[in-house]
Amino acid sequence: IGEAEIDQLNGLKLNSHILQESIAKQINENPGAGWKAAINPRFSNVTVSFQLP
Repeated sequence: IGEAEIDQLNGLKLNSHILQESIAKQINENPGAGWKAAINPRFSNVTVSFQLP
């Protein structure tokens, strides 16, 4: 992998949404998780790179 590809992958990670149905499903299907995951619409557009003002 070249430097350009690494930069592209890092950009994709930073632009990923923090709330993902697949993660919530994985947590909720685990009986030993100790908590239940939910998707809050308030945070539906927040990405990994989001910064508070």
